[in-house]
Parts: sequence; structure tokens; C-alpha cells
Amino acid sequence: MIKLTSTTFQSNTDFAELEANTYTVTVKDANGCLDAGSATVDEPDALGLTVNQNDDSFTLSATGGIMPYEYSSDGTTFQSGTTFSNIEAGNYSFTLRDANYCTVQSETFSVVLGSIVNPNVHIYPNPVASVISIKGIDYVKAVIFDLNGKELVRSTNKNRIDLGEIRSGVLLLHLYDKAGNIIYEQRVIKK
Repeated sequence: MIKLTSTTFQSNTDFAELEANTYTVTVKDANGCLDAGSATVDEPDALGLTVNQNDDSFTLSATGGIMPYEYSSDGTTFQSGTTFSNIEAGNYSFTLRDANYCTVQSETFSVVLGSIVNPNVHIYPNPVASVISIKGIDYVKAVIFDLNGKELVRSTNKNRIDLGEIRSGVLLLHLYDKAGNIIYEQRVIKK
């Protein structure tokens, strides 16, 4: 028979869902003789997730928590492999789950395949210093991403987006319809 601090003796030697702490372990044999010792349950390091994107392919790496790890691109279906390849166009936030079912989620990444072109759409000025104007298309929301897929600006303001606070560089502009579909995309250069 065995017991932990402030529990009763039991024949089962499994103790589940213990918090990080030091416990007194007491063992009692068939003659009623007792022997005691201590056991420490450590708190694992915080779970961490790093995502590296290369076009439509992602490589994930984990730290902390308790191995083995599982990874997901939709938060529902998990795999043991750390690579997600040939991902369809869209926005993705990856989830890491450890052996204790603790999870951590990544920032949102965007996959852009090819370009959605519409000759009637005018995005100007491009390159832009501050405010970009959008003409020739009906959209519900505009989102600006950096080339790593990180969302920088989200706007529902029709016909213009303020990029004044954004660093210089190449950006991706996505325009969305009411259903949330990307109806137009273009690279924008921020001066």
C-alpha cells in the first residue's frame, strides 16, 4: 500500500494530476511496517512555438512543456511531424500541444499563391509614404501583411488605408468580400 502527503493508503501506485510540489511518499507492507521518503514533481518550462515560413511551407519547433509534441494548422487535426507543406492560400495560426494537452498558438501567417488580378482596380500611390487609395472594387475589409504573413493593419475604411506607422518595405494587400474570401491581392511598397 502507498500514500502521498494528506491522502489515504491505496494499492494503486499511480497518482495523476499532481501539482508541482514536494510530496511525502509513505509505503506500508503486509505487516503494517511503514517507510517514508519524498518525491518532487517539477513544473515544466512554459510551452513555446516557433514558426518558420517559406512560401506555402511551414516548419515548426517547440520548447518547454512535456514531450512528445503534436502540431496543427487548424487547431483540430494534430500530427507529430513539424512540417506543413503545400498549404492552400489563406491565413493560418498553428497550434502546439504537449503530452499534458497544454497548448500554445502562433501568430497568424498568410499564404499567397499567385496573384488575384483585376485590371479595373487601382491602388495608388505605389510606392506609398502614408495613405494608400483603393478604387474600382467593392470590398468589406482590407488587410496589410508583411512578407512573413504577419498582419500589420486591418481596415474597414472604404477606399483608403493609413500606412503611416508601418516600416518601409514590401507588403501584401488583401481585399476581402462579405464571406471573408480574398477578392484581390497586390504587393505594395511602403517608402
